[in-house]
Amino acid sequence: NVSFGGGSVTGNLRFDEQSVSSKVNGKEVNTGLIKFGNIIGDDCRLGIQSGTSPGVKIGSGSFIGSKVLVEEDVPEKSFLRMRNGTVPILENKADAPQPEARESFRKAVEDRNK
Repeated sequence: NVSFGGGSVTGNLRFDEQSVSSKVNGKEVNTGLIKFGNIIGDDCRLGIQSGTSPGVKIGSGSFIGSKVLVEEDVPEKSFLRMRNGTVPILENKADAPQPEARESFRKAVEDRNK
């Protein structure tokens, strides 16, 4: 249940083509991989024109606003948005719609159009 807005980009290769590192329990760990994109938890939303650097993890239930470049790990239930050139990490107070809810919405629309 993850959605990427139009123009979202996930990086998986460093400019110097060295192996990608990722933080595990607060410690930088070399993955040993030249290409390593992202790990994104359940129920996340990435806004249009957002981007992620290689090795970044985004916690479940997090929303990334439009035009935000995510360069560091994002905790669960976070909301990131660009404001005055900064990207504060806020608490996400909204939940992503679950697939079952979207399906009932689609069915209601179909029934109305019959």
